[in-house]
Amino acid sequence: MTSLDHGPSPRVKERGHWRMVVALRGSDASATLDQPLPALVGILQRAEVSKRGWNLPVVHLDGISNHDPYVEGGSRWARYHERWRLFRDGVFLMEQGLRDDWNEYHFAEAKNRPNELNLVDAIYTLTEMFLFASRLGSGWRDVASVWMRIELQNVAGRTLWMSDQNRAWMHTYTNSAPTLKPIDNNYDLVDLTERSEELARDAAVHLFQSFGWTPAPEVLVSIQASLGRW
Repeated sequence: MTSLDHGPSPRVKERGHWRMVVALRGSDASATLDQPLPALVGILQRAEVSKRGWNLPVVHLDGISNHDPYVEGGSRWARYHERWRLFRDGVFLMEQGLRDDWNEYHFAEAKNRPNELNLVDAIYTLTEMFLFASRLGSGWRDVASVWMRIELQNVAGRTLWMSDQNRAWMHTYTNSAPTLKPIDNNYDLVDLTERSEELARDAAVHLFQSFGWTPAPEVLVSIQASLGRW
């Protein structure tokens, strides 16, 4: 099952949003990775990434429901719209709304930015996603590799926006394609664990090239470093 259409927070897909699929794979294709349903929440909690005050994914114990063979949860508070499912066989699905698309629910005077993509937030999110995938794989038994597919949807015609006022930005890069080419790769678990930030930077370059921008590596490293200060 790869659909979240009947999960929590159904409004996620109304605006710009991320869609991530993670599939854990064993060294032996015939080996089962199944975990008992009661173990899934604990595995997910240990894999949660907390770098800026709002975890990825958000695991609220009072908001989790069991639907064997998966558990699901999410949020729809202020500008944080998200839903996810973790299956017993090691498949994780998540849809997460772009925060700046929901600003009117968070800041009294803030405006939404439906025509822009916050490039700093995009780098932060990709960094969190890759770290989460590495933790999820490491917390599961007998995992050798992790397949990830990340898509950014409902962003046609958007222009990159630099939200960090301390960084110079005088460019206009706009995505004209109706859909962005997804990030779709299988990663060795050891490599993913050791190089999650570097692999996230590679994914960011892939994403931003759809807007006609190829960022210098030091720009991405600097932005990632600021994520660690939250």
